[in-house]
Amino acid sequence: MKKRSYIIDKKFQYGKSLRVVGAVTILLAVVIMAVGLMISINNGKTAENNKLIMNNIDNIKNILDLQQSIYMKFATVPYGVDEKTFTKIAVELTKDYNTSTRNLNASSTANEEIIKSNNSIITTNTYLIIAVIIVTLSGLGILFTLLIRYTHRISGPIYLMTMYGNEILNGGKPKMRNLRDKDEFDEFYNLFRQMAKKIIENEK
Repeated sequence: MKKRSYIIDKKFQYGKSLRVVGAVTILLAVVIMAVGLMISINNGKTAENNKLIMNNIDNIKNILDLQQSIYMKFATVPYGVDEKTFTKIAVELTKDYNTSTRNLNASSTANEEIIKSNNSIITTNTYLIIAVIIVTLSGLGILFTLLIRYTHRISGPIYLMTMYGNEILNGGKPKMRNLRDKDEFDEFYNLFRQMAKKIIENEK
């Protein structure tokens, strides 16, 4: 048994198939490139945020160490120390405390900025997903429109041959027009016209 071949007209089948595949490939390539670019940018922002978080963690550790040091210095102040010495110790500890407080506030502010940045990344990713959906649906819509236009070039000749064939079978002598410039099956349609002409002539 001879194996069935799905390729009958190489020029027509390969040409049209490659056009459809090419259009889909271009659409996917644009979407993938856009998504890849945004992911790369967002990954860079996230990496920077991670570095900032690690720096803030180190700062907080240093602040905690300083607070512990302040506590230990207060705890080790000798009982009954004179007022001048106590005032000097208190001034130094107050200075350390104020420094640690400023650093803690700076770390808190930095963390708030990181949260804002991460929220911005989340928003961007949300818009990116929406954009991908819109681009994909738009591309599919365009592809659908192109396929409709292309199938029209196929269905037009088939419709004409069906109409003329039925008219001939009913004893008519249709005046067959030429196909449009971009219609498919031009060779087959011309062969059909020649065959129809002979059939009509033989019926005379």
